[in-house]
Amino acid sequence: MEFTREKTNVAKGIAILLMFSNHLYAFPDRLLHGNFYIPLIPTFNVEFLIGNFGSVCVSIFLFLSGYGMYIGYKNSRYLSLRYSLNKLKDFYLTYWLYFLVFVPIGLFFFQNETLWYSSEKRYSLEILDLLEGFSGWSARYNSEWWFVRMFVLMLLLLCPLYLSLANRNLSTLCLISSTLFLLAWISKVDYTGLFGIFFWQINFFMGILFARLNLYASPFFSRLDRYPGIFILLLGLLFDEIFFLLRSSLGAKVDFLFV
Repeated sequence: MEFTREKTNVAKGIAILLMFSNHLYAFPDRLLHGNFYIPLIPTFNVEFLIGNFGSVCVSIFLFLSGYGMYIGYKNSRYLSLRYSLNKLKDFYLTYWLYFLVFVPIGLFFFQNETLWYSSEKRYSLEILDLLEGFSGWSARYNSEWWFVRMFVLMLLLLCPLYLSLANRNLSTLCLISSTLFLLAWISKVDYTGLFGIFFWQINFFMGILFARLNLYASPFFSRLDRYPGIFILLLGLLFDEIFFLLRSSLGAKVDFLFV
């Protein structure tokens, strides 16, 4: 089996659907003015269950990023640091496009919008708030942009090291990534906070590992070519579900599972 660009795009599409389900159904406490939705199955909120599982989309995105970046790095002539900085530039150009479109809309049309669980205005014109938002350091303008800071730090701090070690000393890379993950899990770090990078980096590492060892060319995965789409299910469930469950153990809410 070859993990082609087409299959990668399909996997990204599934991750996007999971992301939508997570944002729509996993946070019913965010519904305003007493709004609610009626579960499809009476007495059992299956939508919340699917939405809560949808947070695995972050793991899938990071896995695909690690896999694709290693392949790109291997085929490039750049040092790992320069390659990572080029990827950081590409990421920022995409992020800034959305920032410059949607933040001005919020500033002009949603001036009374407040931060979650706060009376403080979300769309601030303070220079510091604008700079922090523009750099991705702050998720003030969009709470779901916590991913931006984490991914930027990963590209700056971990990606150059991981790409370099993947070719030179894979066992050391495995030890570093596993240690960081275990420390983050034991310490129960806020997975959306500054040190959440140590928790999520394991998925990025797994993508690099699969690409480095060319595991999709193994006989096991080669057989899956007979059953289109199954490999994507395994990608989301087999290789990332364990980290989703561990993330949930850090304090995911299940209050709305039953209604």
